[in-house]
Amino acid sequence: WTADNAASLNIKFVTHLGDLVNHAATASEWNNAHSAMATLDNAGMPYGTCVGNHDILYPGDYYDPAGVNYLGKFSPAKYAGKPWFGGASPSGLSNYQIISVNGREFLFLHLLIETPPQELAWAQEILNANQEKATWVSTHRYLFDWMVLGAGRYDEFNYTFEAPYRHDGIPADTFFHNFVAPNRQIYMVYCGHN
Repeated sequence: WTADNAASLNIKFVTHLGDLVNHAATASEWNNAHSAMATLDNAGMPYGTCVGNHDILYPGDYYDPAGVNYLGKFSPAKYAGKPWFGGASPSGLSNYQIISVNGREFLFLHLLIETPPQELAWAQEILNANQEKATWVSTHRYLFDWMVLGAGRYDEFNYTFEAPYRHDGIPADTFFHNFVAPNRQIYMVYCGHN
């Protein structure tokens, strides 16, 4: 749909919010994800992807914190030569894109779930080098709406119901106060998961 309607609806960019697969250890799911996203590649659509919990940890005790399976299909090398691809963190699990729309450049940051400090330090370097660009941040787990569970309340940053997925990650409130709030160029944080 996106590829078919890009021209008529003036779609400039697509962001994937993570969980490209349901089971991180299943090769056929990674092949399906790669084929699905190839629709955008073939249409010449700029896009970015985030790593979600299902991409590194699911189900049971399978844990791939280095994102080996993700990088097997969505490594920075896949986007080499794309004019909109800015680069990736040293781990390859976070990335950024720069898109020009009507003469104005926009920065899109795609950050690893529960972004660990070293990934966030890399992201801060990208922001520092691009301070004049309005920035959209995509990540996987950021806000949680308890209302969908019928709990009768809304908590932005809550880990009681669901523990963190990365032992080296930072909680969403720390992410907000130490990264989002101080960087005034960030105009939106978009997330998946819930």
